[in-house]
Amino acid sequence: MMEGIGHYLAELVEGWPEKLTLSAIFGTLSTLLGGEPYLWMACFGMLTADLALGLWKAIRQGAFDLTVMERGVLKFPSYAIYIILSSVLENTTARAFGIDVPLVDMFLAYLVFTDSVSVLRHLEGLGFDVPPALKAIAVRGKKRMEEKVGKVGK
Repeated sequence: MMEGIGHYLAELVEGWPEKLTLSAIFGTLSTLLGGEPYLWMACFGMLTADLALGLWKAIRQGAFDLTVMERGVLKFPSYAIYIILSSVLENTTARAFGIDVPLVDMFLAYLVFTDSVSVLRHLEGLGFDVPPALKAIAVRGKKRMEEKVGKVGK
């Protein structure tokens, strides 16, 4: 038992410069563009998991395609542009109309739900048993986010 705890603590400490760097990046992005740091990390985590699991699934099924991988990799800069745009819109709305709408948080949450649905599909494709309740939460959460934004846009 103690050996397991020691191993876990060693793994936790290993790579601390990288962990510190990621924390600083997410903190800076959150400060500059708005949004909760947790949502930034969740978005980056889901995006990375989606890419990694999609790649694993494609290789395992013998269906690796460079074009599909390119599309997955290009989601990173695309998401960055979309988040910057949502920050600009959030700040413009606040300054022009005096209305504080958490657009960055809403958009980050939407991206988390969207990519979590994709992650769950990849896991199913890899043969993992995905709990139906978890899948339902992700799918319904994504749908509710789309409905809420649709109502705001009308």
